[in-house]
Amino acid sequence: MVCTLVKTVDKRGGSSRSNDPHIPTYPTSVRLYNVHNHNIFVAEALRHKDVGVKAIETLTQLFEIGHSPTSALAVLKSDLLVEHDNKYVYASANRAICPDLQFCYRLYQKVNKQEFGEQSGEGMLAALARQIESYNAACNDTCAKLKMSATGTPLVAICSPLMKRTHSLSNSGEMCFMDSSGNMDRENCRVFLLLTHTCAGGLPLGIVITQSEDEKTVSEGLELLKSLLKNDAFGGRGEAGPRLFLTDDSKAEKGAIAQVFPEATQLLCIFHLLQAVWRWLWNKDHKIEMKDRQTLFSIVKDMLYAREMSTVELLYQQALDNPLTTRYRKFLTYLQNLYSRPFIPQSPVRRMLGLLSELAENADYSDALTTMAKRLEKMKRNPTQLISAFYCFGKGMSASKRAAALRRAARRPGPIIGCQPTAVARRTTKTGSRRRLTAGRPRKSSSGLEHDYSRHTGKRAVRVRHRLSESVAMNYSHQA
Repeated sequence: MVCTLVKTVDKRGGSSRSNDPHIPTYPTSVRLYNVHNHNIFVAEALRHKDVGVKAIETLTQLFEIGHSPTSALAVLKSDLLVEHDNKYVYASANRAICPDLQFCYRLYQKVNKQEFGEQSGEGMLAALARQIESYNAACNDTCAKLKMSATGTPLVAICSPLMKRTHSLSNSGEMCFMDSSGNMDRENCRVFLLLTHTCAGGLPLGIVITQSEDEKTVSEGLELLKSLLKNDAFGGRGEAGPRLFLTDDSKAEKGAIAQVFPEATQLLCIFHLLQAVWRWLWNKDHKIEMKDRQTLFSIVKDMLYAREMSTVELLYQQALDNPLTTRYRKFLTYLQNLYSRPFIPQSPVRRMLGLLSELAENADYSDALTTMAKRLEKMKRNPTQLISAFYCFGKGMSASKRAAALRRAARRPGPIIGCQPTAVARRTTKTGSRRRLTAGRPRKSSSGLEHDYSRHTGKRAVRVRHRLSESVAMNYSHQA
């Protein structure tokens, strides 16, 4: 910084031509020059530099592929560490190539605003309409719709090409699982996902996004989803929808499904119902002591998993006479409301046989599932068989049929086996006795125990003919 004093009297003795009375005798003008009188290549100075173009481009690319500000900055620092190696400490102090987290958040908001528009208000709705129009154009079909509900909140229904193909499966007309999730964004939108069961797991049938969870809004969202479907949706049932709906313990969901799909049978998901019971027990307003929550939860759980209605009634009467439940009047009222609902106390396999008409009418499915249910019940009574079943499940799935046939043929005399009869590799160890080695013949100098991967796993003992001539004569090999 250089200060220059401008005099009101020049060298020739003349006075200044300015008549401003506020000009002092020695006015001062300050002129700044970009010349530093200190070291600018230190951390305190480098952290105030502007972020470079290369760093901004890298962060923008990371945001576009789904990174958050924190993860994008972590990836950028990792790349700098690989690039600069031992000099990373100097590079990380330079804000031009390694920006701070606050800048990453500001850039993230800027990129999102350019890509998706405003986060609320009319700008958000206009940007959402553009995104839906672009998505439908990319799919070459109407796969998403946007409308305003009766309460003035936006509704979005999505049925992607994959979801439309799922509707062609017969399973989609049998059972539909409907689940809702919240706290997805700042607007607290609710996302309703419809799934169906297949041999590959759950496959989606549609998505409904709302800003409210009341019955009227959910029913409008389901009607909007139906407008995206073809006449042969839900396995050919079309407007009737699936035969069975598995839902959460939500009055709004059940009422909306009853309005849109009146022919569907509704069942509560036991998992979600138990979750609701556990949340009720943990609610501080109900004043349930922590030591009693597990016991009260077990009472409800035993009632839900009962297989006979008489068992449910017996458990309910025992719960009413239990001193613990009488201590908590609120829980007793909650249990009475739960008991007033209709129960279907059957095993899951038999329950599905009664509900899914197509499987019940098909003799192959019915006989197979009935046999499986009987074996399962028999196995559950014997813990040893149950553990053995879990241990052996899928154990031979990857084995080839030829290898299995050779192993079976090796245990009995029969046709000639296409392999060379060999003897078991044996070697006397220094500790004495003879050891069967499953990993081939070791070196003579080796001593001590074998490695874990070469130890004998305890296979089924088979009588082996040690004479080579006898083995060849009997066409027998113990290593097939």
